[in-house]
Amino acid sequence: MGLNYVHIPVEWDAPTTPQFDFFADVMESLDGERVWVHCMVNMRVTVFVYLYRVLRRGVDRETAWRDVTAVWQPNDTWSAFIAEVSTP
Repeated sequence: MGLNYVHIPVEWDAPTTPQFDFFADVMESLDGERVWVHCMVNMRVTVFVYLYRVLRRGVDRETAWRDVTAVWQPNDTWSAFIAEVSTP
């Protein structure tokens, strides 16, 4: 079917910046392609996509954040992760 599969295991309580960086690099390598991003409960991926859109694609935070909060309100672990990745 011409599909590529990239597995990026992310522990719920321990997301890491290198995992996000790898995700963002994969997404950039597929620019212009149709991409299906999957997460079991759609929470981890909403944060990764949010960060990718804001940090790599230049989408304004408010717009991107609405898509996150439509799915969930990140807990303390994920809020700290967002702050960590967002800080240069």
